[in-house]
Amino acid sequence: MTEKGNIRAVDGENTVFPPGRKSVTLITGGHGSGKTAMALKLAAGYSDKLYIATAEPIDSEMCQKIALHKAERGDSYTTLEVSLQLPETLNNLTASGVIVVDCLTVWLGNLLHHEKDAVKYTVDLCTALPLRCADIILITNESGLALIPPDPLSRKYLKLLTEMNKRLAEIAGEVCMMVSGAPLWLKRDLQRYISSTLH
Repeated sequence: MTEKGNIRAVDGENTVFPPGRKSVTLITGGHGSGKTAMALKLAAGYSDKLYIATAEPIDSEMCQKIALHKAERGDSYTTLEVSLQLPETLNNLTASGVIVVDCLTVWLGNLLHHEKDAVKYTVDLCTALPLRCADIILITNESGLALIPPDPLSRKYLKLLTEMNKRLAEIAGEVCMMVSGAPLWLKRDLQRYISSTLH
């Protein structure tokens, strides 16, 4: 069960997008580049908004970050905490507005931490997206701009993240990369973009 403005745990360009035909938007970028703020801006035109938070409150720093994100989005969202079972959750949802998933980078880290089959989970996620019941905005981190990590586990994580991002970019109708708070659109749905500028 969920409640607007509250959290219920579940494990199992500068335009506002108006509600319309279903779409997948992928927002990528570096740490602190404005990805979440952009996602919330794109979702602002919807009356039915669902926020799926993947972070686990494992330490004080993460708890602080979760609190900041909660304050940033306010009480207009219904929030679900989904640290692992993201594909299953998306398959079972009946939301009709917009779903913001924040973020896939943390979700992938959770899968490795809990020794889950990350490849299977990401395949299941990609399978679930075409069956969406609502517009979906996915937030991830750009992975290919830093040095190659020195340890095997980090290199495994980086490879999985890179492959997941590429698959999601193929599925998404729109892909936006945030750079210093500014959106760089790598892929746009022309009809949707024209519609957004008329609202």
